[in-house]
Order: sequence, then C-alpha cells, then structure tokens
Amino acid sequence: MNVRRNVSIHEAKLEKVVPDVELRIKAELAVEINRLKKEKNAMILGHNSMEPALYYSIPDFVGDSLELSRKAAQTDKDIIIFCGVQFMAETAKILNPKKTVLIPSSKAGCSLASSITAEDVRALKTEIPGCAGGHVREHLRRCKGGVRYLLYLR
Repeated sequence: MNVRRNVSIHEAKLEKVVPDVELRIKAELAVEINRLKKEKNAMILGHNSMEPALYYSIPDFVGDSLELSRKAAQTDKDIIIFCGVQFMAETAKILNPKKTVLIPSSKAGCSLASSITAEDVRALKTEIPGCAGGHVREHLRRCKGGVRYLLYLR
C-alpha cells in the first residue's frame, strides 16, 4: 500500500478527529511498518485501544484480546506483534512459545490486570475450591479499598 492510498483511508475514517499533518505522517509510518512486516515475516494484532491512525492501516487482525489471541495461536508467521497491553502479548507467547512475540510499548499496562496478584488468585482458589478449569466467570470480592473484580475459571 502506498502513502497516498493510506492517507485516503485515514482521511475517510479520521478526518474529523486527527489533524491532516498527523494523518500524512501516520500514513508514511504505516507504509514503512507494512514493508517491514512483510520483510520480517511478522503479523500485527491490533487491539481496540490502539492508536487510531495506525489501527486502520497496519494490523492483520483487529478486535478484542480473546479473538486476537486466537489469531495468534493460528499463525505461521515468525514474529507476532501485539498492539495491546502486556497481558495480551503474554497470552500470545504462552500460545506460541517458539515464536518471537513483541509489544510496541513497555508501558502498555492494564489497570484491571495489575489489580490482581498471585496471592489474590491463591486466596480465591482456597475460598472457592475447584474454580480452575472450564468457563470464565466474574467474581466480586470485598477487599481493602472496595470491591475488586477477579476473574476465575469454573
């Protein structure tokens, strides 16, 4: 894809949100990223929270973390670039232990994922025996500072 076509795509989706000069710069960046992606045999997964101008022009797949992890598990590419938060890239690595998995920003965190510790999971397993395996359910638990959402497997 060339810069002119990329600018057109960006303008159609983002002209009311992103300044023209930024659209042009992002279009040029996207062309270079797509060139490198092909050269390095990489795939790019774009989470909904990704920077808008690049979201529409560089990912091979876009969506939520679960769908993107499924796509990561099915790829034959050597490199997986997960444009999302750290736990998403970690999940892709678990599903692809022999592949290189990259995340564009080391600061890409998730407040919800950061709010649970290994100790919280151990306590939850004690509190709800047999919660490992099967379906994901949401469990509310009173903690210091209020209600904390914990996901567990039932």
